[in-house]
Amino acid sequence: MTGNLVSDTWATIRDRPDAAGSCPAQVMEALATFQADPCASGWYGFVVRLGVLAHPWEVHGLLGDRDPFPAVTALALADAKLARDAAASHEA
Repeated sequence: MTGNLVSDTWATIRDRPDAAGSCPAQVMEALATFQADPCASGWYGFVVRLGVLAHPWEVHGLLGDRDPFPAVTALALADAKLARDAAASHEA
């Protein structure tokens, strides 16, 4: 992966309000977990938490060529959308 994913991720989410199922601290914790053990399930956890706070286009822009598991990323973003939609329906 190129660039500094940690600092780029923090810059993207640091001012985001907490959401149902995610907050900036949880995103960074999930990224640290992935970095400690780079596997698809760790990547999924990071991306789904990130995807709850950031729009998919922001996630893709952030990851760029640093995405080690594009298929997992797509699944995680779809699940993050379901989580956002479910939270929004509960607020209505």
